[in-house]
Amino acid sequence: MKRVQFNLDIEEDLQGLVLGFNENLMERALMNLLHNAVQHNPEGCEITIKLYQDENAHVFLHVEDNGCGLESCSGKTEPKKNYEWEPSTGQHGLGLKIVKQVISRHRWKVQFREASQGGFFCAAYR
Repeated sequence: MKRVQFNLDIEEDLQGLVLGFNENLMERALMNLLHNAVQHNPEGCEITIKLYQDENAHVFLHVEDNGCGLESCSGKTEPKKNYEWEPSTGQHGLGLKIVKQVISRHRWKVQFREASQGGFFCAAYR
């Protein structure tokens, strides 16, 4: 089992915020992001989840790691249209596509990119 460090940063003002998500779908999306961060990075990776609101009352959810980055680990940059089952790992390549669909279904926008520290970064916002 890999050791990773998790950081959770929720602005104090948002502690009681109700966002109106389908709880099961959002849990699936968040778990896909966390699974990817643990599965595709070396031991000691730091994973940060941050929920905050800007001055225009836009809510942001960031999931970021300081691992090897999306392209370095998987050779992929964004969810593609075609997916293949990888028998050696048991992975199907649908994790980020599911995240994108769940976030979009809730009328949020989503962005995947390299993190500032070279790892992976996902921003969901409305």
